[in-house]
Amino acid sequence: MDTPCFEKFLELFSQKYPDEVHIIQLDNGRGHLGLDLSIPDNIILLFQLPTHLELNSRWKAAVHSAPPYCPEVNPIERFWKEVKKFLKNQVFDSLDFLRRILRNILARFTQEDIASITGYDFILEALSVPGL
Repeated sequence: MDTPCFEKFLELFSQKYPDEVHIIQLDNGRGHLGLDLSIPDNIILLFQLPTHLELNSRWKAAVHSAPPYCPEVNPIERFWKEVKKFLKNQVFDSLDFLRRILRNILARFTQEDIASITGYDFILEALSVPGL
């Protein structure tokens, strides 16, 4: 994914959920780091960057950093670990069949399930920061 594609995703996501602030955790993929990336006001990017990489200074408060190369602090990694429990030792005849199975698996998770799986203390503390 390149920067324009990622920017379009952020724009559409922001428009779909305009009344909430969203924290999106990212790795150091090239598309995430484009110097011309525009970040909507209701999105905060949380990067997992090595210390030698510097973030674009014009992003200011829209960007924060987390430890680099640490899947254990990335909530989606823990969530996918739970999802994969339903998929292990299975062979799928087609990508379409896998998609259907995956949709059924994802539908089983309640908001409470997802919150308990992904609710790391450092994220919950960040959400309680005044002004967010």
